[in-house]
Amino acid sequence: MLNIQLHQQADYNRPLKQQAKLWLCDLSDGEPISPQCFTWLDHIETKRYEQFASTRLKNRFLTSHALQRLVLSKYLNIAPQQVELSIGQKGKPSLSPIHESTLHFSLSHSHNHIALL
Repeated sequence: MLNIQLHQQADYNRPLKQQAKLWLCDLSDGEPISPQCFTWLDHIETKRYEQFASTRLKNRFLTSHALQRLVLSKYLNIAPQQVELSIGQKGKPSLSPIHESTLHFSLSHSHNHIALL
């Protein structure tokens, strides 16, 4: 079972102005992600997850969105399921204005690799 864990030494309280951090995840071992992470998804993400036909694509989607929510939750000091996202005109997600945060992020994946910047 793939568990998403973040480095304990990462400083999530440090101001992020003019700073970038890169989070990587390798899915090549094919392990499924912990079912707990599914509870972190909002209703839009859940609908998208359910549209994937293959288990492999579902696992990749769930892992990438769980990683995104976990990292953002650490910076916002809230639970992953409390992270609210807004979708822009071009479909790019951003933090909802309710968080009053200047934090920006980008999620990308290619084959068995996920990157969150």
